[in-house]
Amino acid sequence: MKRPAILMLSAVLIGLSRPAYPASVSVPLHHRVYAFLERMETRRLLSGLKDGTRPFDRETVAGYLRDIDRAAVADPAVLSRTERDFLERFKGEFCDEPADAEVRILPGEREPHFYAWQKGSNRFYADAVAGGLLSRTGGDPAPGHEQMFRPYYGAIFRGRAGAVGFWSDNRIEGEWGLAPYDQHYKPSLGYPQNIDRDSTYAIRDFSDSYLAFRAGAFRFQFGRDRIAWGPGETGLLISGDAPSLDLFRFSVPIGNALFSYVHGELKGDVNHKWFAAHRLELGIGRFLDLGISESVLYANRGIEAVYLNPLIPYLVAEHTLGDRDNNTLSLDFQWRPVRNVELYGEAFIDDLFSPLELFGDYYGNKLAFTGGFSCLNPAGFRDSGLRLEYTRIEPYVYTHLDSFNVYEHYNRGIGHFLEPNSDMLFCKWEWDASLRFGLNLFYRSIRHGSGDRRTPHESGEGEAKAFLGGTVEKTQTGGISVLWEPVRDTRFQFQIAAGRMRNAGLQPGANRSWSEFSVIADINW
Repeated sequence: MKRPAILMLSAVLIGLSRPAYPASVSVPLHHRVYAFLERMETRRLLSGLKDGTRPFDRETVAGYLRDIDRAAVADPAVLSRTERDFLERFKGEFCDEPADAEVRILPGEREPHFYAWQKGSNRFYADAVAGGLLSRTGGDPAPGHEQMFRPYYGAIFRGRAGAVGFWSDNRIEGEWGLAPYDQHYKPSLGYPQNIDRDSTYAIRDFSDSYLAFRAGAFRFQFGRDRIAWGPGETGLLISGDAPSLDLFRFSVPIGNALFSYVHGELKGDVNHKWFAAHRLELGIGRFLDLGISESVLYANRGIEAVYLNPLIPYLVAEHTLGDRDNNTLSLDFQWRPVRNVELYGEAFIDDLFSPLELFGDYYGNKLAFTGGFSCLNPAGFRDSGLRLEYTRIEPYVYTHLDSFNVYEHYNRGIGHFLEPNSDMLFCKWEWDASLRFGLNLFYRSIRHGSGDRRTPHESGEGEAKAFLGGTVEKTQTGGISVLWEPVRDTRFQFQIAAGRMRNAGLQPGANRSWSEFSVIADINW
């Protein structure tokens, strides 16, 4: 192990041995509380959320819920019946955190567990989980994608020992429908999987497990987890869509700002591939949030001491190491000019060789943009929300001349799921009829030209980039999904969608259309 890695591990162990304050674990990125908190901030019942930096820890969420509860007590009419039900549910779920100690919990709203133990400040919770995906596609889908069955089962353990928080989410997942499957442990082929004898199904296992502790205002975390930065549906710098990372991270509030740092290991075609990033998110007044993030991806060597420095600009650090790494920069904002409306955007700079030609066609300026708005209760329709978003990924974004430094982990993009030379228009309307029933209408239009994350610019291609030049693959998808929770923590999502693709695989005239029905089940005991 390189000396910098030993120093970092030593710092973590020292911190674990002398934590100063109790630490709570993070809230998974898919949890419904994030959408609720974002809605409350857009309704101006909450401020200072800084949800461009996720995940939140449980104590932070409990503090936000306490603030919303105070506003609801002061004015009982400020929340709709459905919003009140969501608030009571989340208050009960996060009531074991110190910040929620003063909040009144209704009978029956405390989160149930398969097993729970508490003694003093020590606590342990265990939950069994199961569920899966079942889909059936008709028409002319991609070959081999006519049907899919992907069940899973597992267990989640979380709690606190002294002042150290711990989390471990362990799952085993099977998959039928895309036979024949290949057994592999090569990260460039995707997440590792085992197969049965005749290759008709695959098995994968997952575990997000980490320790968390505090020292003063700093919160530290060490282990395997997912993070997401940025205000859009899918972030450009870190989206959280890739498999979980083995990482060390910390965050610290500084006045109205939040500073975050992460250093983790990626898996690709080389044994050592590392990712470092830092972010500052600043609240200006109650209605504007600004964020700046920087990342660097480097590979084929041990941990670099300079990238363990959370404050140094990575552009400078990369230059001092020979300008051989993949450095990126992201700028984003969230603006709520009036109640129930939010405008947001993110600009991502992979490379910027010619600032004077920022919007020109020079291939060396590898840029991506996301812009959108959300509107709550449009046309007076309560408990609903409308979101419209556009994303543009220009040619060669996420690529690098050194194939080891491609912006991906287990063959999945760390940033947006779109490939370079693509754009997307996305629209969604959601309605929470009640705590247990929701409706979602969505539409997505994607255009993609030649190029992918693993294909950098070639010298013979000239200096001009041609965004969506030549043959373009066009995909349109729309549908409706229904979320139903018949009993607490047992949820089903039913979705009907239809799509069509023109010039599939960038082959002129290769068109197809399809329809799909799917069911997703998630059960937590």
